[in-house]
Amino acid sequence: MRASGAEAGAAWPSSLDEALDDRLAMLRRQIRERAQEISSAQSGGGPAAAGMDVSALGQAVDELLQGRSVAERPGFFDLFPPFTCVCALLCLAFASFGLLFPLFADSVAGAGKGSALVAGFLDIAKIFAGAIVGSTSSVVLSASRSRRSG
Repeated sequence: MRASGAEAGAAWPSSLDEALDDRLAMLRRQIRERAQEISSAQSGGGPAAAGMDVSALGQAVDELLQGRSVAERPGFFDLFPPFTCVCALLCLAFASFGLLFPLFADSVAGAGKGSALVAGFLDIAKIFAGAIVGSTSSVVLSASRSRRSG
């Protein structure tokens, strides 16, 4: 069975209350300072106390309690992982080899548009295209899951 509120309060040691009060006071001070920084940055460096608003306070709380900045823009490699970029470059390289080879194949005997070499280059390009789709879809799925969770 669950303990009632009075019984649960009696089990809470006073030393934990003091530690919690100290930590909350420190967090309050950090949130206030960060909200003033955000407010002064939004107002162009003017007096922060006069322009303090709820949005600056909310952003400061988000940054300090969740450990992230709300205004951060993701970098290129946050949107496209390095594996995807390498696969895209290799896909383009092998596709260009496969598509340009028939143009320069006149000097090679028996190497027409239907040759095994051209088909090989295009098959390799298809493999890398599949890798691009797979790696990018995994990033998109993980990003959508993180947005849903908060």
